[in-house]
Amino acid sequence: MQISLILTALFCFTTWRSLVQASKCPCTVVSKTRIHHSNIKKYTIQNDGICTFNAIAFRTVKGKTICSDPNDEWAKHVIRQLEKRRTLKLQPTATYPKEGTSSWTTPSASSKLCGAITITQKRNGKGQNYGLG
Repeated sequence: MQISLILTALFCFTTWRSLVQASKCPCTVVSKTRIHHSNIKKYTIQNDGICTFNAIAFRTVKGKTICSDPNDEWAKHVIRQLEKRRTLKLQPTATYPKEGTSSWTTPSASSKLCGAITITQKRNGKGQNYGLG
């Protein structure tokens, strides 16, 4: 009786652990698949706490998962590119005035190199020209 109780408990624990591992560990093996970083949307780091090994799980724009060794140069390169992309999205862009105001914030001085740009803004039904450049 005692042995069957121990075996049942061991079976339940093993089943529970494999279910937890499957839900939190997207990688069961690492792959040598390499695609361009523009085709990858995001990544997660799989640690060997609950999972059996460390890996990087890359999620493609098509929804597939590519698992890679975290020490692989390709994986490191893709992570750097994704982080650059993420930080670029966080940077503020040019702001434009609300209707009825005339203050402008330009993104950079390099836009002045493109020649004169005329922007027409309507204020109280009248058009006003602002020459930039």
